[in-house]
Amino acid sequence: MKIAMVLDGLGYGGIERVGASYAKILEDLGNHITIINLQPDKNAMKDKYPKSCEFINTRLPNALLCESYFGVIKRYWWGKYLYPFAYITSKICMQLYKLKFKIVNRGKKYDIAIAFAGHTRDLSF
Repeated sequence: MKIAMVLDGLGYGGIERVGASYAKILEDLGNHITIINLQPDKNAMKDKYPKSCEFINTRLPNALLCESYFGVIKRYWWGKYLYPFAYITSKICMQLYKLKFKIVNRGKKYDIAIAFAGHTRDLSF
């Protein structure tokens, strides 16, 4: 089985350790694991993952995440009027980003994708 694990960086942290444990267990069960790192500059724990894991580093900018614009609503009175446009624009840009990712990675298909909750970047991806 081909499994993709999407992480918001591989810096030192609890969820990264959990991801490394999952990757080892799933690999021992005979699965092919691909790690998708959405913050390539954060890769301190890359050596904790099995050597046979495939790593894909791709930068996902905050500007593509509609959650990045919540602060505008809270900070400015006009934010509630601007947010719908920011939301729609970011959703369209995110779809284009996903399409580019599929093209660059030659349309690789996975049986399961695991996004580690708690990060808006990996859940949006």
